[in-house]
Amino acid sequence: MSDQQLIDDHIEYHEKIRGYGHEVTHFVTSSPTLKAHRRILANWVRFITLSDTTLTKANGELVITFISLRQSEKVLNSTIMNELCIIRGFYEFLSGHKHHHNMPHLDSPTLLCETTDEQKYLTVDECMAFLNGFDCDTADGRRNHTIFALIWSTGLRTSELTALKWKDFDFENESFRVRKGKGRKERQLFLNDRLLQDILLYQSTIS
Repeated sequence: MSDQQLIDDHIEYHEKIRGYGHEVTHFVTSSPTLKAHRRILANWVRFITLSDTTLTKANGELVITFISLRQSEKVLNSTIMNELCIIRGFYEFLSGHKHHHNMPHLDSPTLLCETTDEQKYLTVDECMAFLNGFDCDTADGRRNHTIFALIWSTGLRTSELTALKWKDFDFENESFRVRKGKGRKERQLFLNDRLLQDILLYQSTIS
C-alpha cells in the first residue's frame, strides 16, 4: 500500500469513526482538523522521502531529525508538538489496523501528546462544588457564580463571554446570541431553567 493510501485510510477513519468531519460543515473533507492532518502528514512524507524511505520504514532517528529541522526553521515549539502528536496518532492508527512499520512514534515522547492538567475537565461534582463555593449574598459572589455557571453550561470561550451584551439575551425564548464567536461566526445558544434563573437574579441585583 502506498504512503498516500495509508494517509487516506487514516483520514477516512477520522471521518467515519472519530467524527472530526462534522466540526464545521456536513462536508467532512472541509473539516479544519482533517485539513491539518493531511497537511502535516504530507509534510512528514516529503521529509522522509528526502531521506529515501517510506512511511512504514521511517525510524525514530528521523523523528529526532524532523524536530531539529523544524526548530531550525524557527517553528514554534507548540506547533512542533502538535505536528508530533498528529504523526504519533497516525502511526498508532497503523498499529491498530495491523500495518507493519518501524514504530517511529515511540521516539515522540508521550507527554507531548497528553492533555495538560489545565485542559482536563472537572467532574460534575467538582463543578457543583466550585459553583457552590461563591457567596451569592454578595454582589461579587453573585456575579462570579453567574459567569462560571454560564461558561460551564454553554461552553463559552472567554472572549465570547466578555463580548456579551444584555441585548444579546432573549429571555422569553430562553436563549442568547454569540455575535463574536470562533471564525467570526454568530450562533444561538439556549439556557436551561437553572441558568436562566441565575442570570435573571444577577440582572435584578445590578438594575
